[in-house]
Amino acid sequence: MANEPEKTDKPKGETPQAKPKSKVMLLGIVSLAIVVGGAGGGLLAAKAAGHAGPEKASAATADSESTKDSSHAEHGGGDKTRERSGPDEDKYIYVELEPVIVNLNEPRLLRYVRATVALEIESADKKQVKEVQDLLERRKLVLKNYLTHFLSDHTPDEVRGDKAMRHMERQILEDINAELWPNSKGMIHDVLFKEFAVQ
Repeated sequence: MANEPEKTDKPKGETPQAKPKSKVMLLGIVSLAIVVGGAGGGLLAAKAAGHAGPEKASAATADSESTKDSSHAEHGGGDKTRERSGPDEDKYIYVELEPVIVNLNEPRLLRYVRATVALEIESADKKQVKEVQDLLERRKLVLKNYLTHFLSDHTPDEVRGDKAMRHMERQILEDINAELWPNSKGMIHDVLFKEFAVQ
């Protein structure tokens, strides 16, 4: 009986290799997906790093700082003027207002401030400087009254520290320019505290 076909336990129509082939195929697809996905992710990560690299970030920071500086300069000065040195120092003259002594806004009115403010004016046009000086002289009582009210409205905590001082200088600058030149650009470039003592 050597010619009898060999019996198998498998049902008809199913080959012994069908199952392993599908497993190998499935494993191959999953492996390919992982490799492609990993490579794609690596490319995306590299692209993202290229777009948000230090050069781009520093360029964006520089742009935002230059925009801030230019808009700051348009509004009449501020912190930038304090970094002046060299030839720029000759571009400005300073008009000192009368000292103001006023009680701060606190319940017992025991704390007071003595402040002397200097106004910075561009010195390029001598005629214009003279006009500004004359206007400041004519309005000195109005300016002293304004400073008295402005400072008396602040509490001791609101006048403490560098940030508070710079905020007050900016506010005084805007208010004085608006008071003296209500319909045009103000001629005061910056405001500086020559003296500011809280007692």
